Amino acid sequence: GTVASTKVYVRLNGPAKNLNQVGDVTISSTGATDQTIALTGETLDYTAYSIGDVTGVDADGVADSVGVYVILTGVVHCGDFRGNGYDIVVIDGNNDGITLFNFDDLPNYTEPVEGDSLEIKGQIGQFNGLIQVIPDEITVLAQGAATQAPTLVTTLDETTESQYVMFDTLYLVNGEALWPDHGNIDVTDGVNTFLVRVPGSSPMANTPTPVGP
Repeated sequence: GTVASTKVYVRLNGPAKNLNQVGDVTISSTGATDQTIALTGETLDYTAYSIGDVTGVDADGVADSVGVYVILTGVVHCGDFRGNGYDIVVIDGNNDGITLFNFDDLPNYTEPVEGDSLEIKGQIGQFNGLIQVIPDEITVLAQGAATQAPTLVTTLDETTESQYVMFDTLYLVNGEALWPDHGNIDVTDGVNTFLVRVPGSSPMANTPTPVGP
């Protein structure tokens, strides 16, 4: 007449988008009293887009695709700057990029490596101006895929966000001998000053800075 505490997992799988799914499940066992549990959930509808399609912004820099459920494909172009979870950039063949961010790893993708070709199902978000895709599912399509060549630029703006770019002939503003470890450093081209963030997980952290440009 009694049953030990037992977790019961229920999966919702609907044929169409429905953000207000409701239903009941009845848990039963011989000699024990049935328990009926009311359930709620959402069925999501992911749509395939190119990265460029979902990284547009309005005049105030606000992303115009926030909240959209997407399927994106692209190649990882950096190491994981978060460790537990994701903070990596995925760039497609058009050199359009987006940050893949999550506080926790998904079970089937725990060791991101540069060159991983991914299919991502998730939702578009934005944090401090940075457009992100927050993943629900990640599929590794291939490993060791070719990465984009960096684009030579002289300024940073919305058109270069999450792209692979290169500056030429930059100097350290304050002449530091070492790159910071999880810190910031100023560099200049003689006209503009740029703030470089060096995460603690970067191979540059605590290494000697160059002499000259």
